[in-house]
Amino acid sequence: SNLYPEELGEIVGEVMDAFRDSTCLELQQRACEYFAMTKVLPKDKVDYILEAMPRFPEDRVSAVVRRLQSKKIGKNILRNRKSSDDSCVDIEEENEREYATSDKMAKGVDAELLRKMKSWFIVSIRDSPKALLFENSLLQVGVQKQFSNFQGQIVLFYGNKAGHSFDNFEVWYSNTPGLEINQLEEIKCENIGSKTQCKQRLSVKCTSPFIQPPTFKISFNCNGQKYMYDLRLPVVATSFAQPLTLKASDFSDKWNKMNDREEQTILQVASGAILKKEFPTLTQGLRFALVDCENSDKMENDVILAAAAIRVGANEEAKRPEAAIGCLIRVEIDSAQNRCVLSVRGMHPLATGAVKNLFKEQVAATVA
Repeated sequence: SNLYPEELGEIVGEVMDAFRDSTCLELQQRACEYFAMTKVLPKDKVDYILEAMPRFPEDRVSAVVRRLQSKKIGKNILRNRKSSDDSCVDIEEENEREYATSDKMAKGVDAELLRKMKSWFIVSIRDSPKALLFENSLLQVGVQKQFSNFQGQIVLFYGNKAGHSFDNFEVWYSNTPGLEINQLEEIKCENIGSKTQCKQRLSVKCTSPFIQPPTFKISFNCNGQKYMYDLRLPVVATSFAQPLTLKASDFSDKWNKMNDREEQTILQVASGAILKKEFPTLTQGLRFALVDCENSDKMENDVILAAAAIRVGANEEAKRPEAAIGCLIRVEIDSAQNRCVLSVRGMHPLATGAVKNLFKEQVAATVA
């Protein structure tokens, strides 16, 4: 109307006036602004305000676009922003977190269900393709997973066991330093009907060692009541481990070279004999390879050795290339005292701490 005031000025003014009391707040605001502009401001001011913006030079990249590209931020992407300087990480503080469960934050979860959730998670991080993560009278959460090298594919299943539908069903994922989580498939069912389920696909990539597994929060309304649960995603450091087959002599050489990079803990168990029997299966479940010590006269019968390399992908932000971080385990079992000494040595302190905490939790669950 400012370009053709005689032909369009009155018509456009009537349109703006008609929408000044619109129930759509966005439309109402714009109509009031443009209507007042033509009534209050002189024509030269209106012409200046409504003047077309100059075209952005084609040979330049917008600062906003450049920043988005550099940060690799997408609508369905959650990325970590870990500092490129590992010296900034408080290693002792990380190791003291003891692989803590976030299940305590879950609303409406009693002590018995908390115990089951911890047990389900311990089983789920072993090298099995399917597992149960959560189940109560309302909700069941299952997982399928597959890992290769430093990447993995995960499918989460959310089942409604209740007699009413789940409304406003939402899932949020935490940001774990060293791990990239991409939502390959949005949850398409905001409302999950009774006795039905929906699924969600994720991809994960390990870019540096990490101790804490990622968490995710589930929220929904059912029969007028709001529910919210915090769960752990079964993605841990050993998910990206590659078993290393070593001779006892090779293991000993590598072990001695890392004598200043050790994490150790003493575990009291119900039965040292059971632990000795079950530990090989437990070790292989966490993608470590057992070291054959039968032909080594220097090894005691109650010592178990295992080795693996944790694969990490390239981190463009930190300018770190793809790498394999070696980790070695030595377990000395004292059957008479029903205890064991768990020692872990690795090429990265976070990897060492993560492996120690994982095996500590697995041993405690296996021989309670």
